Amino acid sequence: MMHGEEEEKKVRVRHKFSDHRMNPAVETIILGTFNPGHEANKAEFFYSSPKNELWSLLPCAFGEQDLRRAQLGKKLEFISRRRIDFIDLISEVEVEVGRECDRPDSYIDGRVTRWRDVISELETLQSLRRLCFTRRGFDGIPNMRSRIEEIEQYCGRRGLVFKRIVTPSGVYRSENKQPEWTGFFNPDDDTD
Repeated sequence: MMHGEEEEKKVRVRHKFSDHRMNPAVETIILGTFNPGHEANKAEFFYSSPKNELWSLLPCAFGEQDLRRAQLGKKLEFISRRRIDFIDLISEVEVEVGRECDRPDSYIDGRVTRWRDVISELETLQSLRRLCFTRRGFDGIPNMRSRIEEIEQYCGRRGLVFKRIVTPSGVYRSENKQPEWTGFFNPDDDTD
């Protein structure tokens, strides 16, 4: 085998929060893609990496304080009280060694070894009213796209609100994130 033809070593990476169980009384689900279970990933919970704005956008939608720097217990208390929870599409990926923490959806879309059966889990949630996917577009993610479309159709059949919402990732700048998040999570809020 020639030098350039050597096969790259790959490793399987499980979702960091694969043991998370949703609150059975949840009304709103935030659907994401993947959070790598690797020691270099310091996130303590969903969307808690330093550049992610979810823990600011979400509490602000209800007129509450930013929770980005809050302890995990405060975040858990908030989502329990607001009946919000999280689920991601992907349970496991297989990636090249050295890329275990790479998160771009376009990178991991073709590297999924195990998808989460989101619809089966949604079936168990009797109080569920709405679900949002933390991404608007589908460029470069054909596999995720087909899964999201199935979930969106399921929501339609069940009479649940489904929305693709602007990402909370700090990598994507948008001055209009908060109004969109407030409009989805707290549609009765009439403040600007």
